[in-house]
Amino acid sequence: MASYGPRLPERLVDAPSQRLYILSLALALQALKLLSFFSSLIEGPSLKLFFKWTFYDVLFLLLLRFMRIPRLTFRWKSSMLQAVMLVMLNWLLFGTYKIGFSSANLVPAMLYDVWMRLRGDYVGMDGYKVSITDLFRGDKHLLGQHTVKLTPISTAKLNPYLEAFCIPENVGHTFVPILFNNSEPSYITYSSAGLHDPNIRSTHNLRKKEILTRLDTHQLVDTGSSDEASSKVLSEDEAFDIEFGEYDDPRLKQSHLSQQKTAMDKYPPLQKTQRIRWIKISKPGTIKLETVQDGKMDVKLRDASVTIVKCPTARFTGPEEEKIRCRGDKDKLYMETFGVPPLKLEWQHDLGGKREVTTVESLNPDPEERAHNIYPSKQITIPLALDLDTLGQHIYSLNSITDGIGNKVELFSVGNRHKPEYTRSIAVLKPAEFAFQGCRAGETVNLLHGHDTSLTINAGYHDERDGPWKLMVQYTPEAAKAKGWTRELISPERRHKFKVEGPGEYRLLGARGNICNGDVLSPEVCRVVEVPQPKVEIEWKKLHECSGDVGVTANLVLHGTPPFRIYYTTSHNKGPETTNSTVIDGSRGEITLQPERSGSYVYNFVSLSDKNYKNIPLSGQVISQTVHPLASAMFSGTSGRGSGRETTVQSCSGDVVEVPVELKGTAPWNLELQVVGPSGTETIQETGIKTDQHSIKIKLPKDIDRDGGTLLVDLISVEDANGCKRTLAVPGVPVKVRRVKPTVKFYAKDGARSVQVLYGEQAHLPLRLTGDGPWVVSWRYNSRAERVRRQRFTSANDVLSVTEAGVYELLEVRDEQCPGTVIVPEHTYIVEHVPVPHVRLALESDGTQARNGSWIRPPVCVSKEDFIDLRLKGGPPFQVMYSATRNKERPENHQFSSIQEIYRLPLQTGKSGRISYDIVAIGDSRYPLDERKALRESQILKWEQQVLARPTAYFKTDTQLSYCLNDAFLPRSEFELSQDGLMILEGKAPFFVDFSIQNMASSEVRNETMKITSHEWQVKFPDYIFTTVGSYIVNINSVRDSSSCEEIVNETGRRQLWVEVAETAMIVPYERRSDVCVGDLLQFQLEGVQPWTITYRFNDKVQKTIQKTPKYTTVANAPGEFSVVSIAHQQAQCQTTISDVRLTVHDIPSARVHHGTRFEESIREGEQAEIVFTLIGEPPFTFTYQRTELAQYARGRKPKVLETHTVAGITSKEHSIFSSAEGTWTVTFIADKWCRYPPAKTDPTIESI
Repeated sequence: MASYGPRLPERLVDAPSQRLYILSLALALQALKLLSFFSSLIEGPSLKLFFKWTFYDVLFLLLLRFMRIPRLTFRWKSSMLQAVMLVMLNWLLFGTYKIGFSSANLVPAMLYDVWMRLRGDYVGMDGYKVSITDLFRGDKHLLGQHTVKLTPISTAKLNPYLEAFCIPENVGHTFVPILFNNSEPSYITYSSAGLHDPNIRSTHNLRKKEILTRLDTHQLVDTGSSDEASSKVLSEDEAFDIEFGEYDDPRLKQSHLSQQKTAMDKYPPLQKTQRIRWIKISKPGTIKLETVQDGKMDVKLRDASVTIVKCPTARFTGPEEEKIRCRGDKDKLYMETFGVPPLKLEWQHDLGGKREVTTVESLNPDPEERAHNIYPSKQITIPLALDLDTLGQHIYSLNSITDGIGNKVELFSVGNRHKPEYTRSIAVLKPAEFAFQGCRAGETVNLLHGHDTSLTINAGYHDERDGPWKLMVQYTPEAAKAKGWTRELISPERRHKFKVEGPGEYRLLGARGNICNGDVLSPEVCRVVEVPQPKVEIEWKKLHECSGDVGVTANLVLHGTPPFRIYYTTSHNKGPETTNSTVIDGSRGEITLQPERSGSYVYNFVSLSDKNYKNIPLSGQVISQTVHPLASAMFSGTSGRGSGRETTVQSCSGDVVEVPVELKGTAPWNLELQVVGPSGTETIQETGIKTDQHSIKIKLPKDIDRDGGTLLVDLISVEDANGCKRTLAVPGVPVKVRRVKPTVKFYAKDGARSVQVLYGEQAHLPLRLTGDGPWVVSWRYNSRAERVRRQRFTSANDVLSVTEAGVYELLEVRDEQCPGTVIVPEHTYIVEHVPVPHVRLALESDGTQARNGSWIRPPVCVSKEDFIDLRLKGGPPFQVMYSATRNKERPENHQFSSIQEIYRLPLQTGKSGRISYDIVAIGDSRYPLDERKALRESQILKWEQQVLARPTAYFKTDTQLSYCLNDAFLPRSEFELSQDGLMILEGKAPFFVDFSIQNMASSEVRNETMKITSHEWQVKFPDYIFTTVGSYIVNINSVRDSSSCEEIVNETGRRQLWVEVAETAMIVPYERRSDVCVGDLLQFQLEGVQPWTITYRFNDKVQKTIQKTPKYTTVANAPGEFSVVSIAHQQAQCQTTISDVRLTVHDIPSARVHHGTRFEESIREGEQAEIVFTLIGEPPFTFTYQRTELAQYARGRKPKVLETHTVAGITSKEHSIFSSAEGTWTVTFIADKWCRYPPAKTDPTIESI
């Protein structure tokens, strides 16, 4: 224990708390150390981690001693022991040792291996666990070294970097470099051999002033050389970024590199003794240095030559305009190339955003020429056969061409990309689809006789560019002798209608557009059937009784489509015809014609109608008949049936009474009657009656004629002109005889025959009657003869009830038997009305009167107060009822009361619309208000007013809408049934509504303005795509309409609509790559609800894995093809087929120096050594090599790195560099087209989604 107290006084923090805090810090430090250890298991051991955690441990021990915490303060020896133990622990965890036989590192290495085997880092694509560290153990991908020892000498080498050169047609020359070591040329002699005949040579001499010591940028001729020729010196990071970085289009990447080149940037840095000079070449040929002089000294020449040709070219031939073809057509494009074979041409095909790049190599019509070192330029035409099976715009463009020398010309550039010779476009259309409209299977088209009909051929799908269409139609008639036809109809539009010429079968044989042969869909056949006209067969049957025919029966057999209606005429005694009709629902019917009067009848069935035809004339269906009905007779006013007496004959004066008789049959008739009186019975014969209406005069007995009484008259028999006599059993007629006459008058109380009543109430005028009731009194109103009325009264003191005002006058009276007399002057009575209340406008200036009598008020806006002044006449207080009708809806009745004659009525402005007001009833103290007693039309006060709606908008329901990720904001089918997302607008159309759509996840707000012409609108924003999962809010910010009223906010508050966007079961890679490398960590984001079932295929083997977290990670542990087949979530439901997650796993590239061996080479000063790098993988390659000092100069330390270079764009498997510097050359980094070694800890090409 230390003799001093703690550094932190205990009055501030007590000793136990200090120990707790310092021990917590120690625990946290060791926990972080463990996390770092587990991370190192993946990345590999590192001395940096060992020194880092050793420093932290020692720092903690020093802090512990400095704080002097009681019970945690140790001696120096103890602290040193603690430090040694922590250092040992750190070495076990982070040391860079390997498995050996010493006990110091055997145990931790074994524990490490056991841990890795049991744990593994991740599950590989083959389904087994794998450690990423194991995949990269050892250094098998970088082998060999080349050691160069220098002996100085002056040398010159033509084209030291083995570039390819060509002469552009638009420039006419190129520059070839020469590398000099320990020399400055003053005179150069070179030879040029012909390309067609190597034996023809020419020699050229260049003096010092003709030898270029530098090239400016404008002198640099960019011929678009090969990838190998375009190599440049880059740092390792720059080379990797260019190879795998931001330039997605390789053509743009190459263009970007070429734009940044200068003369010296193309070559690696030169040594102090080296320099580059250029010679200008204007003609094609094989160039070789013959002599080089430095002053008077000859320079040693390296055996090298370079072949210079004209730059290759390529273009499309044929018409330049866009082609239009049909799906399934075949076509050809011709590409004309020029250059030294074998040529390599690259072009691309763009369709619907997808790009397909194609390369054709070894274009060589005469391969024997290259074998004899002959390099003639050839023109080669390449036919490109096209199978146009996919709809859309096909665009073909040329990318680049490379000749046999290695010269590459980029055709895709800013200046060339839109030139017609480098691009061709073909539009592929879908054939139109035609079928008959309205001719489904089993149905026919009816053709009525004498009428026309037509058939319609409709195109379900069509493209206007394909029109007009030629439709081939075949007609096969039903009749064997009729002539059919096959015609070609021209249809400029999608729907074509043509007239039917007759019954039969119409078949659509084919359709052809301007471009495509159309498809014929079902129904392609339409059958037309001619419906026959209806007809009838009539069988007549006469009805015969007694002495002749009494009628006829027609039995009908009908042919056609029921129901039938048959029309017939009847003519009596050649008089005018009367038309009758009968409906028959079946195919048979019966009509009985039995007239009641005798005579000659003609029946003619004139026309027939059925379901299809109307009024088809009939001929020959006529029958004539003479009818003799049976004789009969009855008293007028009786039914002729039974024995009850149904009428009475009255006699008030005279000794003779007339009894009316009706007769039927053939005139003349003989009638026998019987008269029964109080004193006896008398039989009367009436003969020779010629009319069917006859009155029989009967003489009254004397006693009855004097005193009155009753007689009974009965009919016994009747005989007609044919002698057919029938006994009658009809009711008799009583004859009543009276000798006292009735009277009538108005009763007057106090001598006044007048009364005053309210409108609508009845006035009861008292009568006084004498005689035998009931009485029939005739009276009139205001001396209007045309308005004489008859009324029956049953009481002698009855009353006459009337409602109208005026003078009422009694005219006649008749009791049950006899007419009477009216007593004058008591035959008149006066009725008057109490005045009724009424209403009118107080100020007519409140509006203008329309033709219908309604007053038109000025329009007002909703919720703005308005009123109208009314003037009331009558006896206050007043009660007024009026109706208000909005937009021709059901009227609403309202009522108000007033004790003043002027009343101010508030108008209804709470809702918009056309409001009509009608005063339907008014009451005062004498006329109580009664809504059942409405005013007459002329008395109704009416006025109208237009209430302009203040524009407002709100959603009909606040139901949350649901969409899926990447859906467009368009109405879904289920919304139409529930009316979700329906917006209601009030006001005068059109409306302009401002919306804001807020993404709650990203807080992004998008404003939209929509013009809406209706009052209901389904929310839709076609251009808005739901790009993120979560909630969205659609707000109605403002609304405007065509009126001048201000906007109001709807009281419902439904101006906000929530949209929930859910993700479907989907798997999305974290990285936008289609090619990965062995050892890459592949991570996928799973969208949906856990757990997920992922089905994938690796090297044609299908496997499944179940993931419970939304992140799926696997390791590419072997080369091959990997693709996700499907993904399902929510207990293997909602399976989604995946077609766009495909990865190609590439093996790790390797690099070997001098074929992987340790090679040493000694050169003289001025000479260059060729260091050969063998590259294993898929070109293009990017690799980094370095030169270190010789081991003899290191003197036991690690050799110093003298230079490091990165070369990009290598397309061959071997790459050579030449150097006159001494040192050891090794490769430290290799990357091919897909992968790199050593792998990067963080890949700059990864772009998170």
